[in-house]
Amino acid sequence: MESTTNRCRAVHKRTSGKITACLLSVIMLFNIGKAEAQSNMYAEDFLSSNMMQVSSMPNLGVTIHVNFVDTPLLEALAELAEIGSLDLNFNRSSFDQNISITKNLQGVQLLDALHQVTSEAGIHFYISDSGQLILTPRELPSNTGTLRGRILDASNSEPLVGTTVYITELERGDVADVDGFFEIEGIPEGDYTARITSVGYETKMRQFTIIANEELNLELTMVRDRLLLDEIVVTGYSIRQRSLPTGSLTRLEGSEFQEALIQSPDQALQGRMSGVLVSHASGQPGSGLLVRVRGIGSINASNSPIYIIDGVQVRTDHTSVNVPDNALASINPNDIESIEVLKDASATALYGAQGANGVVLITTRQAQRGQTQINVSTQIGYNEQPKPLDIMDGPTWAETMIQGFVNREVDRGRDPEVSRQRGIERYGDPATAPTYDWQDAFTRAGVLNQFNLSASAGLENTRIFLSGAYDYEEGAVLASDFSSLRFRSNIDHSFSDRFTVATRLSVATSTANGLRAGSANITSPFHGGYTQRPIDAIFTEDGGYNHNDFIRINLIQQLNENIRRTATRQFRGSITGVYRFMDNLSFRSLWGLDYRTNRDTNYTSALLPRYVDIGGSLSERYRETVSFNTNQIVEFDQTIQQHNFNVLGGFEYRFNDRQSISASGDQFPNPIFTQLDLAAENFSVSGRTSQSKFAGIFSRVDYNYDGRYYANSWT
Repeated sequence: MESTTNRCRAVHKRTSGKITACLLSVIMLFNIGKAEAQSNMYAEDFLSSNMMQVSSMPNLGVTIHVNFVDTPLLEALAELAEIGSLDLNFNRSSFDQNISITKNLQGVQLLDALHQVTSEAGIHFYISDSGQLILTPRELPSNTGTLRGRILDASNSEPLVGTTVYITELERGDVADVDGFFEIEGIPEGDYTARITSVGYETKMRQFTIIANEELNLELTMVRDRLLLDEIVVTGYSIRQRSLPTGSLTRLEGSEFQEALIQSPDQALQGRMSGVLVSHASGQPGSGLLVRVRGIGSINASNSPIYIIDGVQVRTDHTSVNVPDNALASINPNDIESIEVLKDASATALYGAQGANGVVLITTRQAQRGQTQINVSTQIGYNEQPKPLDIMDGPTWAETMIQGFVNREVDRGRDPEVSRQRGIERYGDPATAPTYDWQDAFTRAGVLNQFNLSASAGLENTRIFLSGAYDYEEGAVLASDFSSLRFRSNIDHSFSDRFTVATRLSVATSTANGLRAGSANITSPFHGGYTQRPIDAIFTEDGGYNHNDFIRINLIQQLNENIRRTATRQFRGSITGVYRFMDNLSFRSLWGLDYRTNRDTNYTSALLPRYVDIGGSLSERYRETVSFNTNQIVEFDQTIQQHNFNVLGGFEYRFNDRQSISASGDQFPNPIFTQLDLAAENFSVSGRTSQSKFAGIFSRVDYNYDGRYYANSWT
């Protein structure tokens, strides 16, 4: 084994590619993880070949049954590392290669076994965040000090076995034993920072000073990490463990829909949550969906839930005279960490009457500590009418119309043969009747494209997540499309163990082209295309649009010549500060802003026969909406034996301001030039403004006994 070549691996550097089909989708995903090239050498090839998989969650509490008899130290440690899904990391020149271990480890936890083996061999070990079992020599230089201590759970004072204490300046550390004790010897005199990490707890940074030839004893308490999203749910104004809320809520992880070809978060809810009905109000690309939580509660008021994005309530009552509006289209689904839907009165109680239709809580992603990632993905698909209507061809239509005409004439006492001949003159001879497929002319297989780029870095005190996305979707109807460009910045910074600040900034711009919202007359392609006579040609022989007594408006010309456009710009931002007075008492302050502008353009071309005399018609509307809100919340947790209390109280204030201006005019000199200042007739301008304010206080008290019996109260 001495002649076997050692290996050095960069355990975190990865690049992975993934291709998945979604309709006609192609997804390319590249993850570039944190590069930690180590100069340390690993054990022999035959040992490291069994440790190729690095686990992000080392299993230190597993009970083992191992008997080492005169076993080489490195071989024994390699076997223990393999059991715990750890990578063994050490510098060979720092250890005596002749050390052997004889120890019978039966029914002990892996962490205790590591302590026994390393202490007998006179070496130190600690486990890094990336799952490496790192060995350091125990030889103590002169003029050094020792750091000792114990690590406890802040809520119940129980020892935290397996907690890692890491001195950042020395790149050395130790792991707490089954009683929570740790010890780091041989620390040169000076000032240092210890990073204390444990799975399920918030990372803690502690400053300390070492004096030569002295010992420093610390007692450290760890607070459970409230942002471990696989163990908690967002319940409105607070974050709770998944098992604690008593109300009805449903959680959807972002990973469940990030490979789906969707443009907004409401599309992610469709078919994925019980008790939540999601349906399309329009086939227009980029339009909003109808979301109903636990059915319909009113026949004349809104039945839509309220949406809270990273603590900021978003207004979804924007209306457009053109395409159906969707305020949620500014959010990139790939940026979403989770979606929670609060359903019943208990879950939505803190929101009062405004939460009567349910509450949808959207939490966006943030970087993970100790990880650096760059993700790139692209998706391609198509959008088409799933099942075209089975409509009559020309001969069938002509024969049906003639037969109906004959039946009417016979009822009036006229001759059937004469009536049939008159019907042929009116509707054409079925034997020679042509067929023109208007349905096929106004529908198509629209192309969908998505491109996403994100980068995240989890530093010691700062976590940064940046993303950008471009979407383009052609609708199944001619001349309908939606494009958007979205950017996001999520930054979290810990100024100390007690004070953290988080910022959430997003910018989005989108443009939607399509038909007037809710159009249901002959100007609608779905109405006109299905009712248009199949014997009428779409185009004339010279290539122009066909018009006759039965084609008042050629819908294909209407789609190509008219403009129905809505352009949206949106900025949404928030800053949240959290200060912990004690481990179980915190104050959170949130300030949020949602700024949105919409510009609707509605132009009817003068090239349409009915609008030739008025020279075309143009109307435009510009709307500006500003929404500001702030939350000030105090939260207290206390555990007394098996009794667990959580008390929350807060104040919320919201201010909404909306202004709009509209202008219209007719008679433009040329269909190419459609600026309002060129309108020669019927020019008009109007405007309106509205404001609303909301203020309220709220409180909630939760109690549970031993995690089995629950009660809560709120105001």
